[in-house]
Amino acid sequence: MPPARRAPRRAFSRVAVVGVGLVGGSIGLALKARGLASHVAGVTLDAREARAALRARAIDTGGTDLAAGLAGAEVVVLAAGVSALPALAREALALAGESALVTDVGSVKRAVASAAGRDPRFVPGHPMAGSEKRGVEHAHPELFDGTVAVLTPIFSAPWAVARATRFWRALGARVVRMSPRDHDERAAAASHAPYAVAAGIAAALSDRAGILAARGFRDTTRVAASDPALWTSILLENSDAVGRALGAFRGSLREIERAIRSGDPRALSTRLARAARARSRRVSETSLSSSAKST
Repeated sequence: MPPARRAPRRAFSRVAVVGVGLVGGSIGLALKARGLASHVAGVTLDAREARAALRARAIDTGGTDLAAGLAGAEVVVLAAGVSALPALAREALALAGESALVTDVGSVKRAVASAAGRDPRFVPGHPMAGSEKRGVEHAHPELFDGTVAVLTPIFSAPWAVARATRFWRALGARVVRMSPRDHDERAAAASHAPYAVAAGIAAALSDRAGILAARGFRDTTRVAASDPALWTSILLENSDAVGRALGAFRGSLREIERAIRSGDPRALSTRLARAARARSRRVSETSLSSSAKST
């Protein structure tokens, strides 16, 4: 009789995901689809959200008790809104095991990094992935494939950084490291301020012009359909950096406006060509970085 086949060893034992909406739910689905965790526990303040995550099979167990959800977890991922993360990080670190990695997915890093203090188990993180949609019903196991996951460790222990790196790589992301301040400045320019611009464009479109709004308008303003409460928190938490990025955007728009008003085709063409080259370069850089699976 042939020997019994051993079950494959999981990359992680128990993973706790606090907040099982779009991003948290996608983490659970990715872990389960790839066979990376022996058990995925979901924790949420809303019992209905936990039930929805269970129905979607994004988690194995779910509930509203943070202590119960974190018990025995090797990895704890905080996937709540940015305004809730500082207090949640302190609470999770008080409850998590001494050998547990605690990380987060927040779009703003300085406040949560400060709240965690010098706890070596905490590694601030931000996967650059998401959607204008919300809720676990829109979660997807391949959400992180080919994306960048940013880690901003300050006092994190080397083992915690190594585990966080392994975690995001296992979900399909390329990991980069930078300081919380550097992250917030870059995220403001690349993500937060563009959302504000998209919202402004969508709000400014007149009813008379709306009938002509086709694919270009939809592509330009897609993110404006995102959850207003989520983005209110992000913009206010990173207000200084977002303000600077919006100022840079205004300067660029003023240059284009001046060229249009002056009727100068050469100046206008030069500025538009510069923008086209910059856009192609940024997309190319993103594609190249996304094709790499390790740092």
